[in-house]
Amino acid sequence: MDLKETLVGHFVGGLPHKNTKPVSYVMQGDGLWEVRGNPLGVFRKHLAKARIPGLPCDLQEGFDLSIPKIPLALLWKSVAFFRKVYELHHSEAIVRVVYDRDSERYLLDCPPQEVDAAHCGFDRTRMIGRNLVVAEIHSHGQIQACFSGTDDKDELADRFYGVVGQVLEFFPQTCFRVSIGGKRLPVEVEDLFDVENDPMLGAKFPPKWLDRVKKRPRIVAKGSHNLCHDLRHLNDPEDPENMELPLWGGQTDEEN
Repeated sequence: MDLKETLVGHFVGGLPHKNTKPVSYVMQGDGLWEVRGNPLGVFRKHLAKARIPGLPCDLQEGFDLSIPKIPLALLWKSVAFFRKVYELHHSEAIVRVVYDRDSERYLLDCPPQEVDAAHCGFDRTRMIGRNLVVAEIHSHGQIQACFSGTDDKDELADRFYGVVGQVLEFFPQTCFRVSIGGKRLPVEVEDLFDVENDPMLGAKFPPKWLDRVKKRPRIVAKGSHNLCHDLRHLNDPEDPENMELPLWGGQTDEEN
């Protein structure tokens, strides 16, 4: 039997409920999809767009984790480390998020590394027992968080990757993606990290507080040319009232 037949599945319409293939190609009404599974989860990528009548279009790009979401506290700890390294060396730094399959807990690993202002060098083959490397997160100092050409060359393993930029700001910038089978997908922080149980982003407030907030009615004083008054309403471009608001307030030329 061809080894590829045991590793790759081909389906028309959608995936079966029990799919044991590590890689599957699915033809849908909107084209060809690739679905990959590994210990991290199941990942879906739209490979080629096409219009094929009669087939469903029920796949969406993204992923479903097979492990719990990462505690957001590990991201805050990473940022604290990146800030200190930048203060000391004005350089990048890197940490790895690993999942201990025995204890079912997440750990933060700081590997031995050589760094400068534009690169982090470390042994990516270094393992810690049976721990599963889920993500690599590195800093970009005070520049914006985005993936560089160097990152594209380095980040080839099937896992999540993150960049933290402007590390000295109170709220630094972050950018995440996943690399799977040589293809990459952008990742939202809340899809990878457990923000609901974070004491800051998951903070709750009494629902009755919302009942105490009422939108102030729009009042335009006739004859008034108070620009500051008008700009308060122009702050919300989605507010349909702003479409009728004269730029300088008060009466229009026709009314005068």
